[in-house]
Amino acid sequence: MTLIIAECFEKAVVVVSDMRRVAVDEKGVTGYATKENSQKIHVIAPRVGIATSGLGSASDAAVMGIKASFQGKAHVKISQVVLCAQACFSFNYERFKIANPDYHDVGMSYVIFGIGEDGQPFVYGCESSNGFQVLEIKDRVALGSGCIEARNVMGETEIKNLDEATGVFVNAVRETSKSVSSVGDVAHMMLINDNSVQDFIIDSEGDFVKPLSVHTWPVG
Repeated sequence: MTLIIAECFEKAVVVVSDMRRVAVDEKGVTGYATKENSQKIHVIAPRVGIATSGLGSASDAAVMGIKASFQGKAHVKISQVVLCAQACFSFNYERFKIANPDYHDVGMSYVIFGIGEDGQPFVYGCESSNGFQVLEIKDRVALGSGCIEARNVMGETEIKNLDEATGVFVNAVRETSKSVSSVGDVAHMMLINDNSVQDFIIDSEGDFVKPLSVHTWPVG
C-alpha cells in the first residue's frame, strides 16, 4: 500500500504520496519493491485529483475508468466525480476479490481532492474497510501504509503556508520509509488551486525533480 497525506489550505489543497510499488503474496506478506517511481496521484478532471493506495492493478483500472468518464469535459460537478470514483473503485475491488478468492485482503483507499464549484478546496476519503463510504475530511489526513508512523512524525506541527506543507509532508514520507518497508523515500506532490496544478517528484535528498505534468485551465 501507499502512504497518502493531504490537507486543505485557504485557496489550495496539497497531497503527497510515496511512489513505491511492492509485491504482496496471497497471505498479505510484503515482499520486494517492484517499482520506485510508480505514480499514485493523478488529475482526473479539471481542478480535481485522486491519490490511491493498495491493490495497484485494481486501483490503476479504477483511475482509468474515472479519467475516461470525464475526458474532454471543461467543467464537472464534484458530486459526479465522487460518485463515479466510488463506483469504479467498488467494482474493481470486487472484481479483484472474485478473480483472487484466496488472496489476502490488503485493502484499498483513496482521496479525491481539488477545488469545488464554490471555489473552496476539498478532500474526500474512502476506504474498502468501510465499503468505500465517502467521508469529507476537514483536517490533515494520512491514509494507507505507514499512516500511523507518518502522523507521529508530523505530530501537531502547525503549517502556515504551502511551502511549509511540502516540507512537512515530504519529510513525513521520508522518515516513515525508514521503518515501513512498503513506503518508499521518493515522494510525489500535487498542489491544486483554482487555475493550475503543481505536480512534482521530490527525490530522497529532498530535491525537486522536473514536473511529472503541467495542467492549467480557465478560471470561472
